[in-house]
Amino acid sequence: MSSRDRAEAWLRARIAALPPPQGPGDWPRRLELSAGVLLVAGDNVSSCFVNPEGDLFEADRDAVTPRLEYVADPERRRSVLREAIESNPELAPLLDPPAPTEGQLEVLSADGRWRASVHDDFDVEGGEVTVLELFDVASSRRTCLLQLRDPSLRLVRFLEARRLLLVDADGFVEVAVDASRPRRRIPSAGSRAATTPSLATSPPATPPRQVPERFVGELIAEPSLVSMFVFLWVAGLAPIVPAVTLLIASSGEARLRAVVWFAGSVAMATMFVRIALRPRIVAITSDGVMVVSWGRRLPLPMKRIVLETIEDVLVAREARFAVSARGGRAPGMKARPDRWRIEARFANGRTIDVGTTGTEPEAVAVRERLLAWRAASVG
Repeated sequence: MSSRDRAEAWLRARIAALPPPQGPGDWPRRLELSAGVLLVAGDNVSSCFVNPEGDLFEADRDAVTPRLEYVADPERRRSVLREAIESNPELAPLLDPPAPTEGQLEVLSADGRWRASVHDDFDVEGGEVTVLELFDVASSRRTCLLQLRDPSLRLVRFLEARRLLLVDADGFVEVAVDASRPRRRIPSAGSRAATTPSLATSPPATPPRQVPERFVGELIAEPSLVSMFVFLWVAGLAPIVPAVTLLIASSGEARLRAVVWFAGSVAMATMFVRIALRPRIVAITSDGVMVVSWGRRLPLPMKRIVLETIEDVLVAREARFAVSARGGRAPGMKARPDRWRIEARFANGRTIDVGTTGTEPEAVAVRERLLAWRAASVG
């Protein structure tokens, strides 16, 4: 067994022995278990992971949903591995890039769940293509069939569950099965006869699974306080100058112009009032995304949240007060009806405001609906 084989075996054993996550904030352990990687180094900005094949990954610690990104810079890769070798000497053979490979016609994922195969074929125009097929091993069902314009591609290995590395005479090709543009040629300085090039960053996100019909629709519709403040303020100011001009107009022609101006400003103020009253809508779409938008007619999307990334949903009572000086009394604090705020929490501990409701049962219903979809998506 070569030194590199021993390093790979050591990594596989360490990954297999990893304990389960300790809690919602233990996202590094979740990445290790889901992607088959081991945390080897890190700082305040990112955490670095390595898989048994010697690929190095980084995850942004400040991201809402930390995800693995391939390290493309060879110098960065070597510096991280040197740091990791200080505490784990077994990783020393990974300093050198993996040896070039000729590729295979069929490969199996590390967890044994997926099988991929390729064969050469022709498209409808007679051009040479490579046909990539992906199968679910448990059911033997084909889940994907892709025609790749590069002829004579061969499989190297699975990078993730539905991401593969392929090779031909010109270099390496990365295929993300679920991406809108699945094929990407990995730039390299030389041909495959050189060393394996590092993989580029930012792998395409896997689209979420389809949402059952009972979950699709609005969750919350509430007034947008920011838009109400801005547009009602503008609507109140708009007619002032035309009204003053109309009152001081001395001639018939000036008065006519002022009337037209005043009528236009009233129409504009009415439009601003309608804009101010547009609600903030939170809804679940059929592709598994929670969309926060402004208004129902011609909605303006403001935020998109993939439901499968939500770790938990929190409901908190929100006490509200207002300054009151009615009846000539001294200003004082006056209690207003409480509202219940709903927040979505992610694996790294960060939260995103979903919205507020007027009653606790409404907030609990929204929370249960989100958690029911979360449970359905994970199950």
